Amino acid sequence: MAEQLLDLHQGLGALRRHRLALAGTALLGAAVGVTLSTLQAPTYTSTSQVLLPQLEVSGQLANRDPATEVKIASSDLVLGAAAKALDPPMSRERLDSYVSVSAPSQDVVEYTVTTGDADLAKSIAQAAAKAEVDYVQESGSSLSAAHRESLENRKKTLNETLSRVAAEYKTTHARIKTETGAQRAADETVQATLTGQMSDLAGRLDSIAEEEQGLTAYAGGEGSSSGARIIQPATDASPPDPVRKGAIYGLAGAGGFVLVLVLLLMLLAGRDKRLRMRDAIADACGSTVVATIRSRVPHTVTGWTGLLSGYKPGATDAWAIRQVLRRALDGSETTPRPTRLTMLTLDDDTAGLAVAIQTASYAAGTGLHTRLVPGRRQPSATALWAALRQADGAEPRPGLRVGSGGDPADLDVTLTVLDRKAPTLVGPGATDAAGSPDATAVPPGPPPDAVVLVLSAGAATADELARAAIAADDAKATIVGVVVVDPDQLDRTTGRLHQHERTDQPALPTRLTGISPLTIGTAHRNGVR
Repeated sequence: MAEQLLDLHQGLGALRRHRLALAGTALLGAAVGVTLSTLQAPTYTSTSQVLLPQLEVSGQLANRDPATEVKIASSDLVLGAAAKALDPPMSRERLDSYVSVSAPSQDVVEYTVTTGDADLAKSIAQAAAKAEVDYVQESGSSLSAAHRESLENRKKTLNETLSRVAAEYKTTHARIKTETGAQRAADETVQATLTGQMSDLAGRLDSIAEEEQGLTAYAGGEGSSSGARIIQPATDASPPDPVRKGAIYGLAGAGGFVLVLVLLLMLLAGRDKRLRMRDAIADACGSTVVATIRSRVPHTVTGWTGLLSGYKPGATDAWAIRQVLRRALDGSETTPRPTRLTMLTLDDDTAGLAVAIQTASYAAGTGLHTRLVPGRRQPSATALWAALRQADGAEPRPGLRVGSGGDPADLDVTLTVLDRKAPTLVGPGATDAAGSPDATAVPPGPPPDAVVLVLSAGAATADELARAAIAADDAKATIVGVVVVDPDQLDRTTGRLHQHERTDQPALPTRLTGISPLTIGTAHRNGVR
């Protein structure tokens, strides 16, 4: 679960860091989609609608199922006949690629035809509607014929029965005229029964007659009030709205491009070994995080000079820098206050260099006499080294001196850049490739009193940080803390505790019970249930 959360944080962090790239990709995808919509040949759409007759089941009106009607309307019985009725005839497969069928209501079927030919679209829509009407009427006629035959058989049987009953009634009526007494009474009872039977048979014949009339109306031809008919002939084919079409294509293009980039970023984030969480950085260095600072990275010589001469941090960054200085330079009654601070950075970490400059400038701004000693030049920050060379031996701001000079009691802030692959802290008197003196983490004299590693979040891997810590240890310098520059916004860790200290912390209360698992374990050990 922890690995899954870490992967999720890495993926979300990658998306946040590349939000401008995502926005640019969305714009590019939208532009490609709109361009394709303009280059695509225009298409034309025509529609037609058919009203279906009322459905009768067992003599009762019933509702139609729209899904069933759509399947029937798009079947070979209908569209196959429509394809053959076209001039020239068209294959069923080709017709299917043009036609879509829907049911706006339970009694209406709609055909929508989209092609690159306006006349063809209208012809297909009209042919499909007529084929639907023909199919419904043919089906109704077939049903009516079978039903009518059944009614005729029933009517014939009833008429034959009625004739026999009527003949029996006539015979009984004639016999009653010549009878008296009990025999007459018995025949009168029979006559009454026969009268009831004839009434029942006559009622059944009337019902059959009404059913025949309804069947005739149901099977009525086109234009009949109750038969299937075209209520909307095929409309004149028109191209789609270019604005709507461009918007659809643009959204589809933007979504597709962004989706591909998101998947790519998530894949790369899973393989990225650079550390962004403060706890992970602290564990790799073997030291705790003493502060988190936002960098101000200039891009010109003038900008770096302005950072040296007039840096004014906000309250949050000012307090963070104070914590760095207090942690690195705090002395005691037996240990004198340190006056030599080395700020280690890795090459190509310009934000880390900027924070080192910010720290020295702010220290001078608080009234602490500071001397900034530049270290090995970094190719990615040429403008910074040019600004430091211009300010060498001068005071960019009151209390801050760059390079040589100053009072020995001043705070020396040595800026040192380490090679990522083979970091080394060279000794006094070393020179760089140009033969110039190379100020290092081990300036002339004893080892530095305090060393702080300044590192941008996501700027180094665990191996690179471990090599930097080994290099500092080889130079008999102890890293007293780590400054994390520009932390990841999704980072909820602090890096202020060592790894073994974090594991010893009691667990947080659970959401369901509000009771810490540590408390539960203690209670069980004490026999409490």
